[in-house]
Amino acid sequence: MKKMDVKKTLIQLLPVLAGNFLIAAAVNAFVIPGNFISGGSTGLALVLNHFLNIPYPFAVTSISWICFILGLLCLGIKFAGRTLISAIVYPIFFNLTAGLGQAFDGNEPMLYAILAGVLMGCGLGMILQADASSGGLDIPPIILEKKFGLPVSATMWAMDVVLLVLQISQASILSISYGVIYMALTYVTMNQILSSGKHAVEMLVYTPKSEEVLECILHDQDKGASLIHVKSGYLKQEGYAVHSIFRKKDLASMQKAVFDIDPDAFVIISNVRQVRGTGFYPAKYSDLKKANQEKETAKSVA
Repeated sequence: MKKMDVKKTLIQLLPVLAGNFLIAAAVNAFVIPGNFISGGSTGLALVLNHFLNIPYPFAVTSISWICFILGLLCLGIKFAGRTLISAIVYPIFFNLTAGLGQAFDGNEPMLYAILAGVLMGCGLGMILQADASSGGLDIPPIILEKKFGLPVSATMWAMDVVLLVLQISQASILSISYGVIYMALTYVTMNQILSSGKHAVEMLVYTPKSEEVLECILHDQDKGASLIHVKSGYLKQEGYAVHSIFRKKDLASMQKAVFDIDPDAFVIISNVRQVRGTGFYPAKYSDLKKANQEKETAKSVA
């Protein structure tokens, strides 16, 4: 393996390592001392132990390996390799952070539920954004997202709701309440991490100078744009509207470009939560790789 490839691989693994550390810290410092009900592999292991009398360590190990095999079969060896890394480093980080639980005094359970949710959500989000897994029940939702387009955070939340309901019979009211808060914050935070950098802006411009605006966006602003045939409701005049989607950071320059051409243009701007495709978040890693190769080929030809 080339030196640059090794460096690139190590950089890609950093979010996986950092994410596992945050999860281990959250569990040791807040979840275990707070006696919160939990989701994920921990929650499922508790349920199996309570209802089927399966030893907790055996249940956790079995769940991890079953999910690992599913990831290998459905998501490929690269994903499985990154999952295996989590399976190795998480126990190490868990032992390193074991002493954090001594800082919990039990007087601020709400604060610790919040901190647990934020840390856990950041950790899971970083791992999933690196196209890896923490090695637990986040693998089935990733498979569903890849195969059917179901949101990872929504699927994980649905699974954890079921696990939380099953744990109600063996937990106190306070444990249940703070556990729900902690789990909700986990997925809110995780969803923010997963969607970071994927938000965009949609702009629709109604102007008689649509061709000039289109040329400006395509060539001066170097953004994609399309012409949409429109017909005004009152005057029944036919023409074209310019439609474009771009990063939020380019909003000011895009608006200036449009109004420099036509100060009276009618502009509609909307937030777009996520865009998949060339130039934005790719549908698959292979799509991004192919697009980059085509872009480099075009540059060399030019």
